[in-house]
Amino acid sequence: MAATDTLTRRPSSTKGPLVLLDMDQQALDAAYDQSKYAPNREQVQARRDANSAVACAVLGEPLRLAYGATEIEKLDVYRTKRPHGTLETPEFQRQTRDFAAAVKAAGKPVEFLVGESYNHFELLETLASPFGLLGRAALKLMKL
Repeated sequence: MAATDTLTRRPSSTKGPLVLLDMDQQALDAAYDQSKYAPNREQVQARRDANSAVACAVLGEPLRLAYGATEIEKLDVYRTKRPHGTLETPEFQRQTRDFAAAVKAAGKPVEFLVGESYNHFELLETLASPFGLLGRAALKLMKL
């Protein structure tokens, strides 16, 4: 009995031309087939879809902006909060203030948040806590 490649389930002697490292096209395609590594991907995607639907229902309809001529070349923009930390560079703080002002001038809702003693890396961590600056803001957006 011939040796079998475990990813492609075919005799290893029928390998085609190499396209990457020691893989032919069929082995490369199999290596990127997530169903072999994440057999629960459909359940995970269904959960993401359900959670996304809840979030979209709470946030309301997005502003849909076109950046090209086709339907796929559109961007959904949901209202957001605009935070920055006090441990940011002055330039980063200025850019954040200017962006929030531009959103407000365009007639869009914006709330400017300042994270005392945070930089923009640390500020993201506050999203994980309902008591953190961004966690509270996210719950407020969801009306929770």
